[in-house]
Amino acid sequence: MGEIMSKGLGALVFVAGVAGLTYWGAKSHAVSMENQIAAAASAVAAKHIHPLAMRVSGRDIVATGIADTEEDLAAIRKELDGLRGRRVVHTDGIEVLPRVDPFETALAKGAGDSAIEAMGYAPTEAAKAALVTAGVPVADLPLASGAPGGWGNAVSGGAAALGPLDEGGFALTGGTLTLNGIAATPVEDAAARAALVVPEGYDSVVAIEVIDPGVIDFSLDYDADTGFSLAGILPQGSGTETIAAALGREVKTGEVTGTFAELPGVDSAAAALASGLASVESLTLHGSNDGLSVSAEALAGLAPEGVAMALATALGDGVALNVTGAVEQPADGTERQNAYTGQRQYAFGGRWVDDPGVIDFSLDYDADTGFSLAGILPQGSGTETIAAALGREVKAGEVTGTFAELPGVDSAAAALASGLANVESLTLHGSNDGLSVSAEALAGLAPEGVAMALATALGDGVALNVTGAVERPADGTERQNAYTGQRQYAFGGRWVALPPGFEEPTAELCTEAAMQRVAQTPIRYVTGSAKLDPASMPVLDDLAGILNLCTRGPGMQVTIGGHTDAQGDPQRNFLLSSQRARTVKQALEARGVPAGKMIAIGYGQTRPVATNETEEGRAHNRRTTFEWPNN
Repeated sequence: MGEIMSKGLGALVFVAGVAGLTYWGAKSHAVSMENQIAAAASAVAAKHIHPLAMRVSGRDIVATGIADTEEDLAAIRKELDGLRGRRVVHTDGIEVLPRVDPFETALAKGAGDSAIEAMGYAPTEAAKAALVTAGVPVADLPLASGAPGGWGNAVSGGAAALGPLDEGGFALTGGTLTLNGIAATPVEDAAARAALVVPEGYDSVVAIEVIDPGVIDFSLDYDADTGFSLAGILPQGSGTETIAAALGREVKTGEVTGTFAELPGVDSAAAALASGLASVESLTLHGSNDGLSVSAEALAGLAPEGVAMALATALGDGVALNVTGAVEQPADGTERQNAYTGQRQYAFGGRWVDDPGVIDFSLDYDADTGFSLAGILPQGSGTETIAAALGREVKAGEVTGTFAELPGVDSAAAALASGLANVESLTLHGSNDGLSVSAEALAGLAPEGVAMALATALGDGVALNVTGAVERPADGTERQNAYTGQRQYAFGGRWVALPPGFEEPTAELCTEAAMQRVAQTPIRYVTGSAKLDPASMPVLDDLAGILNLCTRGPGMQVTIGGHTDAQGDPQRNFLLSSQRARTVKQALEARGVPAGKMIAIGYGQTRPVATNETEEGRAHNRRTTFEWPNN
């Protein structure tokens, strides 16, 4: 019996062993087959220009990635279908790139900016990476098929060509390359053209504007009546400022540009003219690529030979010179101020004689048009000194000078700053008897207050008279105040300042401006009521300026929100916040803001911005807000 059992157990062990070996062999074969299919699928992926991921599970292949075209996708599928041992091939995860025809890639370089921006398409990630490594910012370009051969070299060359340009653009459109832009000089133009790479089979179009072709052609003209003027193309290193400094006089500028080309001696020649300018009626210093020359007309009554000798000695041999006699004699009694000497002159016996010393000038200011100056100024004063004292541009009418003195002109002009923002018009008049100021107060302002501020600044040496506004501006009138530079609009017979920077107001800008203003000075109410604190009137005036600008555009509507702290009954707080919002709306209506452009809403205590556990936090929560939503 034992022998039989022993044989039976042996047979069982043998059968189990054979079964185990069979299972192990099958499993090992499956793994080997999967590895073989995976290797073959990876080889297929490696042959294509876009990255492909191959995942093999058993004998099933799942492919993901990018195919250049439908034909490319079909080829991938066919190659995978042909792999030995595969069972199912899934290519749904492969994205086919859109085809762009003509294929476009563009680069742009803005004025004053060395950075280049890229637009359009790129053919492959590898091509993009190569350009990014070379410094061309194409990393964010989407992929597309249809790029012509040599795309990378062409775009790289386009980026290099933009480098020397001040600004420009490069475009690859199909097989055509376009380069356009602005070059400072012919040197940069040549560098840009040399950097452009045009692969075989491409056409190219290049249009570069050269700002400075290197031509020198300018004239510095002097006339004893009108002074100096400069126009033309100046050489490198010379300019209106350097020439004016060399002359020691103001130079009026016409159309003046510069070039990289050089012409030594321009400023020194201008300085040398000082030896003869008091003796000439007119003079021209001309400069070209060929050199410098001076032509002059001697002052009436002077011999041209003597004038020429003085100028030649000062200018030296490097400047061609020609001096002629006076073309005509001045009529007796004619008056003028010599532009170079500054002396007032009158004509007698065919020559010029110095002036009699009369002071008579007016510096006029108007809130609409600004400053203007005319008349005979005392020694030491001029348009420039008065403009510098005012800190503003002054339009000059017929202005001359005299040797007579009148101290305090420029200091009086500087003192006007204390009152100019509050006057509609003002005149500072000067004569041999002294200085006086007459002014008209700004509409809505008391002349006594304006007079007090001006009198304090001007002191006792200036006679002063201030009157009230002659007429009040019509509601809705707008202007820019010439002294403050602020935009103003009229309402209620007075001028209200409009905030700066609101040429094209947006919802965001308007909300920010209004909230900044109430953050500086919150709108206050009588405790426990919706009645406005009188101290809040200036805040509402400023807000009216903001809201008038910010409710003009289509859809520009403001929400005025009233908010309370959490003290007391919530329902009463809600009512109080609504009443306060309506009060602010009514106050702004009274200041010219269209009622239909404002919505008043009370939020009660529902929108705290700080804790209600402290007095400071509750003070922050009691507020009025202004929002321009959904614009």
